[in-house]
Amino acid sequence: MQYDALLTVCFGTADPARFARCFAPVHAAAAACLPSGRQALAVSSPRIRTLLAGAGAVYPAPGQALAALAAAGCRQVLVLAAYLCDGKEYRALAALCAQWRRRFAALQLTLPLLSACPEGLAAAVDETFPLRDGRGLLLVGHGAACRENGGYHALAQLLAARGRQDVALALLHGAPAPARAASALAERGFHRAGLGFLMLCAGHHARQARGPGGAFQALADAGLEAELCPVQLGESPAVQRLFLQAAGLLPAGTAGG
Repeated sequence: MQYDALLTVCFGTADPARFARCFAPVHAAAAACLPSGRQALAVSSPRIRTLLAGAGAVYPAPGQALAALAAAGCRQVLVLAAYLCDGKEYRALAALCAQWRRRFAALQLTLPLLSACPEGLAAAVDETFPLRDGRGLLLVGHGAACRENGGYHALAQLLAARGRQDVALALLHGAPAPARAASALAERGFHRAGLGFLMLCAGHHARQARGPGGAFQALADAGLEAELCPVQLGESPAVQRLFLQAAGLLPAGTAGG
């Protein structure tokens, strides 16, 4: 399909520098694939929009962006959902797109990565958080209601199939909890572990991980020496490419930075 407009939607992060590293590159790369169309980057979280605006970075809500595209006469709209999982935020975006679909000749909404390309995401996670000898890896996902967490568990199985026996999955909302996942790493004989996040950007959650009851405490309670993995998943060129592939803007399996 020949699109005449691109709307990238993300939950966002309140840190403009992190936003520039974890979300803006996805939109910029997608926009480069559609140079002749109108383009917009929207933030779905009202709180994040307010905080970013206070820092001088103003982004529209998804509904505002769709209204502007309709007013500009756009007819073929691609909505690139910069989300990992089919949770509350994605479903709200899908409902919004359903309401606006009649205003356009076509409106295509991409799937979140856990649904669109789980094998590719497993490869990207493997690349972003590489195996380190003698060290486990606790990967913490946001999680949601039980029926929405199957994608996380499927990803864990795909990582295991890639030989990543060092990885233990934890969910903040769902099972296994960080304490159980940390214990699983200890049971496998690890004494050290990295802490990474199955989130595009984990600023708030990374801070919480250092607090009482957080993932660092879970690792310490299990007897593991822990360190924070320095890379955010959204910063990974491999993950950024996956969003373009999910949108049909790059062929599946395309390599390169």
